[in-house]
Order: sequence, then C-alpha cells, then structure tokens
Amino acid sequence: MIYRDVLKYGLHDFSGMKDLYILNCDQGKPRVDLIERYIYLQLVFLYPICPHFCEVGYLDYFLPFTNDYK
Repeated sequence: MIYRDVLKYGLHDFSGMKDLYILNCDQGKPRVDLIERYIYLQLVFLYPICPHFCEVGYLDYFLPFTNDYK
C-alpha cells in the first residue's frame, strides 16, 4: 500500500477513535495526557507531508500545552 493511502485511512481511523473517546467521556472531562498524546502523534504522522506546518503546530501550540515547557 502506498504511504499516502496508509496515511489517509490511518488518520481517518485515528480521528474517529478520538471522536469516539470524546463521546464516551459523557459528562466527565477527557484525560489531558491522552489529548496531548493524540496531538503529538497527529503531528508526527503528518510531518513527512507538511513539515513546516507540523513544526509550527508543535512549537506554537503543542509545546506550550505540555507541562514540561516553561
């Protein structure tokens, strides 16, 4: 299978899992560590296609979101 197809179907399933998790949280809040992991993995999956976008997303949005960044 071509990388493009794997990425297309993989990201679709990956975002579907996140949506299902959010729906199953009901009234409770989703775990922050899982949301952080989701954002990180999504940036890693997209990096070979659009590295500049992923770099900006990582530095501007993900890094301040984590607890390690001060």
